[in-house]
Amino acid sequence: MASVPWSPPVSQLAADGVKGTLFVHEVTTVRPGAGQDYLAAMNEQWRPAALDHGHRLVGMYQAVMTDTTVVTLWATDVVSYISLATSRDPRIEQWREAARAYCTAWHEELLSPAPGTLLSEA
Repeated sequence: MASVPWSPPVSQLAADGVKGTLFVHEVTTVRPGAGQDYLAAMNEQWRPAALDHGHRLVGMYQAVMTDTTVVTLWATDVVSYISLATSRDPRIEQWREAARAYCTAWHEELLSPAPGTLLSEA
């Protein structure tokens, strides 16, 4: 995986105090060659809405051995995750519609950080 230019480095995450009790790991299949454009659109359109709902970007990455896979990782907590999932914020549906122009499949996993690790609140 290779990070895109606007993906925050670990040093910046630590300096900004980015932590979470829950991490959202998204693996997205995009049209061939659309990874960079998808991640740029996500950064501009989705990231502000996600931030307003308690999600902080940890990383945005493109697979280096294929041109159809990207990965994003967000730090959050259970309450913020549920808030985002149930929100009627119009930016959410706008982003989902915009993402369809790039994506062919999307998979989300929820992760729990080990206590004492850099981004863990515990």
